[in-house]
Amino acid sequence: MPTSAQDDAETVTGTPPSVVEDVLVFPASFAQARLWFLDQLAPGSTVYNVPLALHLSGPLDIRLLTDSLSELIERHETLRTTFADSEDGPLQIVRPPTPAHLDVRDTTADRIQTEASREAATPFDLTAGPLLRTLLLRTSPTDHTLVVTFHHTVCDGWSIGVFLRELGSLYHAYALGLPSALPDPEIQYADYAVWQREQLQPAALADTLGYWSERLAGAPALLSLTTDRPRPAVASHQGATVPLQIPSRLAAPLRDLARRTRCTPFMVLLAAYQSVLARYSGQWDVSVGTPVAGRGHSELEPLIGYFANTVVLRGELRADWTFRQLLQHIRTWTLADLQHQDVPFERLVEAVAPGRHIGRNPLFRAAFVLQNTDNETLHLPGIDCTIFEPAAGTAKFDLTLTLEEEAGGAFTGTLEYAAELFDTASAKALADSFHHLLAHAVTAPDTPLDRLRLSDTDETGTPVTRPGHAPPGPATPRPARRPTTPAPSSPCSSSRRPAHRTPGP
Repeated sequence: MPTSAQDDAETVTGTPPSVVEDVLVFPASFAQARLWFLDQLAPGSTVYNVPLALHLSGPLDIRLLTDSLSELIERHETLRTTFADSEDGPLQIVRPPTPAHLDVRDTTADRIQTEASREAATPFDLTAGPLLRTLLLRTSPTDHTLVVTFHHTVCDGWSIGVFLRELGSLYHAYALGLPSALPDPEIQYADYAVWQREQLQPAALADTLGYWSERLAGAPALLSLTTDRPRPAVASHQGATVPLQIPSRLAAPLRDLARRTRCTPFMVLLAAYQSVLARYSGQWDVSVGTPVAGRGHSELEPLIGYFANTVVLRGELRADWTFRQLLQHIRTWTLADLQHQDVPFERLVEAVAPGRHIGRNPLFRAAFVLQNTDNETLHLPGIDCTIFEPAAGTAKFDLTLTLEEEAGGAFTGTLEYAAELFDTASAKALADSFHHLLAHAVTAPDTPLDRLRLSDTDETGTPVTRPGHAPPGPATPRPARRPTTPAPSSPCSSSRRPAHRTPGP
């Protein structure tokens, strides 16, 4: 039976219609729905917090900063979105704009890291919101640290760049007494969510899901790495990181090998990472997850929201392949996999791994991230800005290798590890082995994978495996299928009609 808007508002908010806010209600995107489900399984988890800290040195105008944050919240509906459950799945509740709440606290310089990390590790309530928090730590009139924490349901890595650019633009305009020069967004994230659900119906995904069903058929459910502690039934997602650097003297031959083999630096780094995981596990069939931007339409680029998708990159390695041979297979697999990146990871899991264990990540346990966006910073007039990421103490997967290209050509990053499985020493040893194997591979690419060195003293390519655990037999790669699904229409063409506005008092 149809219900009135007031009836719907009461169902969504749990409050009488006489005091309900003027809100917009939309279906959650596939990615948001998955994070909602995970949050219901583990309320209070902070693994999907997205923290950012900016040290600001100079005469900061706190009022202008607050006004700029308020304008950002008004421009981007995601920054005033919360979630509610319904019979048809989670809903986005877009609330009216309200002034930003910038929490200003006086502190001392030696407390900055601690307080920033505490803020980054504070959980969100997806139902109550807000899903953006801002904290300003003040150590003197000209020394501040801005800590910004998003929940991943409303933000991704690309969004951070949008947020910083627009915050700087707004602050600069307001400092000159001018209005915002930013154009209004053509669409909002909720339009994308509606469009996504209209476009990605089962019939439209049939060919792509067929590709992935074939591509991932028979892939091992686990990555059999030796751990320092038994794997718990349900992951706590407690984590830590060890630093990792690929200096320019190693990055140069890496790029040269990539050019000579018609690969990208991403492919070379992925090949080295999967080789190390294979050597450590004794398992030569290794799947690694990697994020993609998910913004194939230009009108999505200036938005803040969770567009990123995850692609599973399966490597069916052979111990007797040379590194050069592996690169040719990696190139073929990766290009084909990325041609099929548009299927939401959530739909892929439903199709390929429906019987998964809810306490474990499906399809892969290790991830690889190469930050290939331009280095973003916050530009405020008269203020020097330095960005750092507070330690949140979480890990989404067993292992995540994250690298970013520096201006001088080097790569720097971290190896994030699940602290419930690995000691710091074990994670550091694996990171060092990655560095040594990569250095050997790019200078001697015709070396078999099982002979690549894992340390300075390793002259024979000794495998690192669990006692009594023999590597499986060599895998035979399958040719990749080409997509036949027509390109989807633009999200600008999507109607907002599935949403409804609930009246205020």
